[in-house]
Order: sequence, then structure tokens, then C-alpha cells
Amino acid sequence: MTFHVPFEYRRKPPPIYIGFDTPPPRVRQRNRTALLGFLFSIFSIFTLGVLSPLALIVCLFGLKKRPRGLAIAGLVISLLGTSIIGSAIVGGSIADARHRERMHQKRVAKLNREKEASTMKIMSESLAELKQWRDSHDGYFPDLITANMLTIKFEDGWGQALRFETEGNQGLVRSAGADGKFDTRDDLIQSIEGKIVEVGRASIEVSTKGVPNPPDDSE
Repeated sequence: MTFHVPFEYRRKPPPIYIGFDTPPPRVRQRNRTALLGFLFSIFSIFTLGVLSPLALIVCLFGLKKRPRGLAIAGLVISLLGTSIIGSAIVGGSIADARHRERMHQKRVAKLNREKEASTMKIMSESLAELKQWRDSHDGYFPDLITANMLTIKFEDGWGQALRFETEGNQGLVRSAGADGKFDTRDDLIQSIEGKIVEVGRASIEVSTKGVPNPPDDSE
């Protein structure tokens, strides 16, 4: 006699494996490297991105295993932190370079001011010799060659010889200045009043004492 079993009491029998062991239960995979990298990336936020490069490296290793979700999230966060700290480093380097350049310019400017002061004293010494000539020659300057022979033995603060030139009824002693080039904006000039020797006038020779002789008007 057949007995009827109600549906709700029916049970599906487990599968029977013939010749095989029962497979182990399925275990959820974990990526500890990715988890560690993600935690580093989160912690780097509180350190202003200092740990971001380390978190970035760990997350890159975490991408080699599954699951990769935490590794990808940590990678994005660490990339953002690394870019921020990289920008800060570059900005700081640029600011430091500009500061060093400003300090260098200040030192150069201070040194140039000191050299300008010493140059003005040297130019005054050169003018003293020209005044001596002028006063002993009826107010006349020597010709340009002789005047420059008296002037070029003086060097300015930058080690360059001075130059003599005339302008109207003035004699000018000129220094090339810091750039070492004459007739530029930084030239230093001192002037002295006097008469200019006319072209065709007798040549003036320098005496053995270093002071040129007056022109001989009898020639």
C-alpha cells in the first residue's frame, strides 16, 4: 500500500558523490594587501599626504590579487594625496629658489654699492691729478691721449681702468660700472671744468716725473 507524503515534508536528498570526498565549503577570498593599502591611504589623509607614496606602492601590489576593490579605492586616494604632496614639494622648491635668487641679488647689490663708493674715491684721486695739470697749464686739459695716460692707471672697484673724455668745456672721468661696459646706464662719472686743447696744437710729452709738460706755444 502506497502512503502519500505531504509536499512540505518532502526533503531533497543531498547529492551523492561516488568515489569522491565531499567538497569543502566555499571560503570567501580576502586580499589583505589591498586592505592594508586602503588603510594606509585613509591614514595618509590625516598626515597631509605624507604616507600617500607608501600607500600607493602597497595598493599597486594589492592589484595583483583578487578582489581588487579596496586596492583600486586605495590607489585613487593615494594618487590624490601623492599629487598634493608633490605639488607642495614643487611649490616649496620654486619658492626656495626665488628666495635664494632675491638674497643673491641683495648681496650683489650691496657689494656693488660698496664698489661704487670705492670707485668714487678712486675717481676723485684721478681728478686731483687732472686738476693739477689744469691749474699748471692756464686752465687747459691735456690732449685725450695724455689725459687717458693719466687716467687709465686708476682702476674702479670692478678692476677696470677708468677713462677720460671731454664734453663741452668739461673733462669727464668715467667708470664702466658693474656691467663692465662703457656708455651704459650704470656708468659712474665725475667732471671737472677746464679748457679743451685744440686740434693741431703742439703734442704734449710726459715728463719723467709723470706730469706732462705744458705745450710750447713758440712752435
